[in-house]
Amino acid sequence: MILPTGAQLDQISHADLVALVKALIARVKRLEEENLQLKAEIERLKQPPANSRNSSQPPSRDQKSNQSSDKPNRKEGNSLKVIHSGPFIT
Repeated sequence: MILPTGAQLDQISHADLVALVKALIARVKRLEEENLQLKAEIERLKQPPANSRNSSQPPSRDQKSNQSSDKPNRKEGNSLKVIHSGPFIT
């Protein structure tokens, strides 16, 4: 919506001014509704994610952390190695 300047408002007819005011009122109403929705979404996003400590969710549903474990990664070829430490007894 392109709003008229102050000088242009002086040249607009009464009917056009009424139409402009009605359009602006409708626009304000839509923006106020959008503002309320955005505020509600901001409040929702501020809340910590639900986990077993702050909800009735079981611990198995908790989000796993990205911490690396001390277990060796067997997918990269870290298999058992044969070590020869002396003669074999037969």
